[in-house]
Amino acid sequence: MTTAYDKKNASILHIISVLEEYRVKYLIIGSYGAIIQDVDLPLTDIDFLPSRSLANAKRLAAALVELNVKYRKDGHPVSEPDATDMLRNDPRKIISGESWNFTSKFGDIDIVIYPGGFNGGYDEMVKRSKKVDVEVPGSGDVMTLPVADAYDIYLSKRNVSRPKDRIHLKAFREVVKQHHKKN
Repeated sequence: MTTAYDKKNASILHIISVLEEYRVKYLIIGSYGAIIQDVDLPLTDIDFLPSRSLANAKRLAAALVELNVKYRKDGHPVSEPDATDMLRNDPRKIISGESWNFTSKFGDIDIVIYPGGFNGGYDEMVKRSKKVDVEVPGSGDVMTLPVADAYDIYLSKRNVSRPKDRIHLKAFREVVKQHHKKN
């Protein structure tokens, strides 16, 4: 039986496969990045931390256009201005802000340029990143995903300190404990 989690996970993996198809350099951060490292959090969306090179911005913009993204504000799609027009006309914009909130028929997508407390963005977080194998629901296939270190995701959530992030911090207890054991 396919669960709601499996359906959401399959949609997120589809979004990731489009970024992979366009050879976008990114890390998965946020809740999904923690979930695939065994942190018990709700699955709501996917957060990407892209490399800020211009070539990568162009590839990311093309992938987002293929996904037919719309801007998202307060959890709802916003049709004006047109996100795909911005991405087609000036892909540099995607790496010029701090974050972008989009939605698509596959789910919500957040592009984060500077995660909380990581002013070096991708270049800083990639140093401790890892590859995590995730099974594609219903297929038996496995995707190997680039993901930020779980402790870095914890630090980012702690530094941003939005109400939902503060609630999520409790789920990182084991991650914090293991980090302190190693260091």
